[in-house]
Amino acid sequence: MASISVFGLGYVGCVGIACLAKLGHRVIGCDVDFNKVSRIAMGLPTIVERDIDEVMMEGFKAGLISATSSAEEAVLKSEISFLCVGTPNASDGRLDTSFLVSAVRSIANAIRSKSTFHIVVIRSTVPPGTNAMVSEIIEKVSGKRDGINFTVVSNPEFLREGMAVADFLNPPLTVIGSLHRRALNKLKELYSGLGSEIVEVDPKVAEIIKFVNNSYHALKVAFGNEIGAICKKLDIDSHQVMDLFCKDTQLNISPYYFKPALPNRTRWKCLSSVLSRTATTSTSSACWNACSRLACAPWVSWVSPSRQGPMTSAIRPPYAWQKRCSARAVRSASMTAT
Repeated sequence: MASISVFGLGYVGCVGIACLAKLGHRVIGCDVDFNKVSRIAMGLPTIVERDIDEVMMEGFKAGLISATSSAEEAVLKSEISFLCVGTPNASDGRLDTSFLVSAVRSIANAIRSKSTFHIVVIRSTVPPGTNAMVSEIIEKVSGKRDGINFTVVSNPEFLREGMAVADFLNPPLTVIGSLHRRALNKLKELYSGLGSEIVEVDPKVAEIIKFVNNSYHALKVAFGNEIGAICKKLDIDSHQVMDLFCKDTQLNISPYYFKPALPNRTRWKCLSSVLSRTATTSTSSACWNACSRLACAPWVSWVSPSRQGPMTSAIRPPYAWQKRCSARAVRSASMTAT
């Protein structure tokens, strides 16, 4: 059993508290919002989500869940602190990490008076380089040394709204980014109850994979809508077409072609028929630009609005959640990755 503090009791933090307790860990939540602290302290979730009420109350009744508004208390009562603070879009579209920095400073002040090793885990969606920034802040404020008195780990979350509890407890994989073996071993032990593959990577890889995932999901929505538009013009059942497309897990839904630095000729063959030769060209240019501006996605960097032809916004995702997901993912990736 690990002792964990969770900073930020919103969507990610609330799900994290409930599910970490489900895994048998002792968890204390911390937030500046007294109403959220009060709800967690009573075993009540701060969000509406499938299964969250039952899982939260189960952990509360087992004596594994508590909450406080004191950052010092939360840190001193734990060996690991999870940063689940919101990082909303700033006015220029980039991620606003000011709330996260504020939480980090509070944690650093508490680490100053702590004699035992402490691990800070970043779960929030953050731009690459945040891990190093957080480490520098903690060293400066606490006077302690990274790797000796504390360390910072990047551990992105991959949760779908409406399926967050199930996604936490049954992830396709768990990504842990750290430069210190002690922290990697501790996080692997923490997540051992999940039974999923645990992948150790460089912190920057762990930070950017969230943007890559979000951009690709937005790309799928745009691609599916484009195919739907084409099929509608040709009086073809688009659902049957896409069901057939997804059955091919050897080439279509597979790692094949997903390698950077594909030859230019191969790139053209892969995408030109969809982007340049179709009757409709309503695929979201923002989606393609978001991918092309990611440093890790050079295989689509050749795409430009001039090659795509006239772009429109006539085609909308078939479901409201897809529209929100696409817009949020494209906006975050395109503005943060520059």
